[in-house]
Amino acid sequence: MGKMVVGREMELTAIDRFLDGLLKGSATLLIEGTAGIGKTTILQTAVRRAEEHGARVLSSRPGPSETRLTYAGLLDLLGAVDEDVFAALPLPQRRALDAALLRADAEGASADQRSIATGFLSVLRTLSISTPVILVIDDIQWLDGPSRHVVEFAMRRLENERIGLIAAARIDAETPSRAPFGPALSPERLRHVRLGPLTVAALHDIIRSELGHTFARPMLVRIERTSEAIRSSRSSLPARSSTAASRRRGRPGWRYPMTCASFSPAGSAACRRRPSGRC
Repeated sequence: MGKMVVGREMELTAIDRFLDGLLKGSATLLIEGTAGIGKTTILQTAVRRAEEHGARVLSSRPGPSETRLTYAGLLDLLGAVDEDVFAALPLPQRRALDAALLRADAEGASADQRSIATGFLSVLRTLSISTPVILVIDDIQWLDGPSRHVVEFAMRRLENERIGLIAAARIDAETPSRAPFGPALSPERLRHVRLGPLTVAALHDIIRSELGHTFARPMLVRIERTSEAIRSSRSSLPARSSTAASRRRGRPGWRYPMTCASFSPAGSAACRRRPSGRC
């Protein structure tokens, strides 16, 4: 059972509408937000609800170091697909996918992108005959170029098939919403969800649920503002400024320890009641 999501009722409603609409044809749901705003949590909830609806989920979670790796995302998406699905493909498509996914020697054939993309589309259509299929891509801004082109090729050619895409994209606060593949998808098939900060009321519910303790509104506002400052700092850092990279350079990594003790004596007592001593 997944962890309860608090303060995201509008976003959860959008997920349910997307899943219900998938029975009528292909669709895309794009979840946007700044670093640390909760995109992955919403995405995980979407995956759980999709599986509860009986959908087949094919997922990828690329990282910044994978943007130059050819077909790394495609390998994630198709990694759990049964061998008999590939075996049923026309020979040129199967050979192209085998080469792209490093499954076998291409036997001298050129693994051109059109054959790979057509093979990917064929796999999706085959799987969707028996159950809805949903592609789930977290941090789609880091999906490698060849995989992006293949997914775009497939999504543009879907109509009444029960095949959907849920993608999470990291954006800056000032960045306007955008489709994951530019103008490739028609507006009526695309839903946007842009995450904003949690309300003070939602923050109150989370702290009470996690700690069995709450704070007065002024303290909750202070916690909310501190959290927003942390998110803003993370958004302004380049992707390579990780803790591990900072250690290699001999400097402390970017760390933001958040404990209730940071805000009040009462919070300190609440933290001490937890095994880790942390919130």
